[in-house]
Amino acid sequence: MLLFAMILAGSACGPYYFYDEQFTIDDAKWVYADTIEFNFDIADTIATYDLMLDVDHSTSYAYQNIYVKIFTTFPDGTRLQQEVPIDFADSKGAWYGKCGSTMCNLRVMLQEGAHFDQIGRHQLRIIQFMRIDPLPGIRAIALKLDKKQDI
Repeated sequence: MLLFAMILAGSACGPYYFYDEQFTIDDAKWVYADTIEFNFDIADTIATYDLMLDVDHSTSYAYQNIYVKIFTTFPDGTRLQQEVPIDFADSKGAWYGKCGSTMCNLRVMLQEGAHFDQIGRHQLRIIQFMRIDPLPGIRAIALKLDKKQDI
């Protein structure tokens, strides 16, 4: 009986992420002024991480993709900027990701096996970079960092 309880308790736990934060977009309308900001501390410059975005969008989202700008600020103040296209659907309109009747969740791998070479606070800021303001149908954006175990 105790073994069964331990197995049940272990299976109820979801995946553990080194960093996992979600930003909910008011009324599922992402305006240009809504900068999504994630801040996380790195103490291990040897470890590798997978950086992922989870995007929750409506099944009535009118476009096949979204363009975002990602601004990265490192502890020493260095800044990088990158435009990232994210495809939500194939050319026939079939959604990628996991979808229910009204919402989809799409996991996007930003970088696999990343190393951070600076100890301290890192910041990722994300803005929508479409021609529509506000952009309807985007409900939430989450950043997840999966710290890889040493083999």
